[in-house]
Amino acid sequence: MISIRRRLLLWSLPALLITGLLASIATYFEAQDEINELSDQYVRQMALELLQHAPQFSDISKTGFTPDGTEEEHDIVTQVWDKNGNLTYSDTKSPPMPLYLAHGFTTTHWRSKQWRIYTARNNKLTVQVAQPMHAQQEVINEIALRMLSPLAIFILVLALVIWIAVDQGLFPLRRLTSELNKRNARSLRPLPVNTLPLEIQPLVIALNDLLNRLDKALTHQRQFIADAAHELRTPLTAVSLQAQIVEHTQNSAESTAAMHTLKLGIARSIHLVQQLLTMARLEPEAAQRPFTQVDLEALAKQVLTDYASLAHEKNIDCGLAHSEPANIMGDADNLRILLGNLVDNAIHYTPVDGRIDVNIYAVHKKILLEIQDNGCGIPAEERTRVFDRFYRRIDNSAPGSGLGLAIVKRIADHHQAKITLDEGMDHKGLKVTLEFPV
Repeated sequence: MISIRRRLLLWSLPALLITGLLASIATYFEAQDEINELSDQYVRQMALELLQHAPQFSDISKTGFTPDGTEEEHDIVTQVWDKNGNLTYSDTKSPPMPLYLAHGFTTTHWRSKQWRIYTARNNKLTVQVAQPMHAQQEVINEIALRMLSPLAIFILVLALVIWIAVDQGLFPLRRLTSELNKRNARSLRPLPVNTLPLEIQPLVIALNDLLNRLDKALTHQRQFIADAAHELRTPLTAVSLQAQIVEHTQNSAESTAAMHTLKLGIARSIHLVQQLLTMARLEPEAAQRPFTQVDLEALAKQVLTDYASLAHEKNIDCGLAHSEPANIMGDADNLRILLGNLVDNAIHYTPVDGRIDVNIYAVHKKILLEIQDNGCGIPAEERTRVFDRFYRRIDNSAPGSGLGLAIVKRIADHHQAKITLDEGMDHKGLKVTLEFPV
């Protein structure tokens, strides 16, 4: 499992340790260079002072032994030679250090140690001052320890601060998680955004958008179930009553009439269920197939063929009056449902011997699909409400579920098509125009 806390700590703490280590190494070597330079300067200054102020040593006047006979440990060894190369002074009784005639610094191995030697000379004397390099190293180590100890403490303190900072930085996420855990399907109000860090705000804004769409979807679902239950109750009750009439009637004529009514009720119930299933499939949460190229003219001819027998029963002239080549990107199955519902509605609300024309135009980079009839039409004040689910006019006695135009509107929206309702033929009836973008 990926952890933001772990990822931040795995990046910051090792980086801090590596930075601290590099800083410590740099500090150590810088201190080493400084101490070596100071030691060389001290040895050089001492040699020059001795050369300038030293008396004429005639013998070795100082030895390197303590009264108990053990040799002293010297950090500095000083030796003086006369102009003939005779040792006139030494502060150690050990065999004298070799005389180096070259003026300046020399590094040599003497008495199992590395020594740093400075030689200074004039016309009378040669002074040689030596210091063991381990003494310099001890000083370097001591100074480096004093310098690096606060740095190590600082690194530990900074690591603790980073740990606390990461914990505090993730606090808004924990608070957001706690807020989400309190939510349920009936509590989908937006999360507060202004109090959150800038880095989290885009996530919460997207989450609020998701919650808003989910709330709308659940509201649609609850409303759909309520409306469906209400609409199914009436035809199913009627079917039940007609079945009881058929069961108890003794007259064949009454039985035949009741059976016909029963069949109509069953057909209406089947149609309503089909429309409900279509509407459910078109809900926002339903998976949508990718769009493909659709030949609108071929689709219209196929739908008109499907409804030709229904139009023939009412002797309605229903056909493709005007057509231009028109290809759009869309879902062919859904477009077939859209056009089928429009043609079916036109047939139901157009009187016997009426007329229904389907027209297809390609105008200014737009495709227009028109279905117009000379039926009863829809009053202008109701043309926006007819797209609501289960809406039916009070004076409408024609069979239907009130879902046809709602399905048409949903499919049109999915295809980004604009739908308008106007008067049909001869200033009566209805004309439905769908404007598809190319």
